Amino acid sequence: MFCPKCGTNNPENAVFCAGCGAPFSPKQSPQQMLNQMVPPAVKPRGTRGSGLPLIIGIAVAAVAVIAIAVFAISRIFFSAHPFRGEVGYSYANALMSASITDDTISVLLSSRDETGTFTVEADIESVVMGDETTVYTFKNVTWDDVEATGSVLDSLYYQISSYPDLKLSGRITVPNSASEGKLDGTWGIEIELDNLNNYTYEGSMGFGVWARVDEEDGSVQIYVPTISPEIELRGSDGEYELSYDGTYCGEINVMPE
Repeated sequence: MFCPKCGTNNPENAVFCAGCGAPFSPKQSPQQMLNQMVPPAVKPRGTRGSGLPLIIGIAVAAVAVIAIAVFAISRIFFSAHPFRGEVGYSYANALMSASITDDTISVLLSSRDETGTFTVEADIESVVMGDETTVYTFKNVTWDDVEATGSVLDSLYYQISSYPDLKLSGRITVPNSASEGKLDGTWGIEIELDNLNNYTYEGSMGFGVWARVDEEDGSVQIYVPTISPEIELRGSDGEYELSYDGTYCGEINVMPE
């Protein structure tokens, strides 16, 4: 018989192992001793005790977490958001640009020959974003918020002397598509002037200019108090050319941050 501890083959009637000296139990049969040397087989678990559902659960949870993360990232980087950047317009000898940051709106008028510039800067009071457009509100812009250089400076001095107590407020509407460098949607500006002329006029007056741009059919409808012309639009990727009845009108550049 074989020793259950060291495996040495001993005579059937041996009391002690010749190899290691371990005592043999007289009640154990050779088969019982052999069974002691072989570890019991692991009993397979049934489906109910299987680890497969746990693995599937972990996989599903991981996929859910990834899906939530991708959704969050897409909302941050690809969803519509208020425009920040610069919109410029040029025609003939005139250049105009409007720059919007987190805090201010700045409008610059200048000439191509650099003979003079006119700049207005206003603090943004509120930003209201809708599904298609964002409205920026500013208030109480005075002459202290206006700067001029070159030939425009003389004209500014005349305006200040004629309307010393000027206060200007307004709203600028920008389509959310501008954040992608596009023009699609409604653009607009509404201005209210207080104390236009202390000598001949007291109170407020307002005016507004609106434009509806559809890049798909290449058209622009501009709404002003007296006329509503339709202008053709051509371009892409933030650079556009305007023409009215085939006559060149100017160029627009949309440069989001």
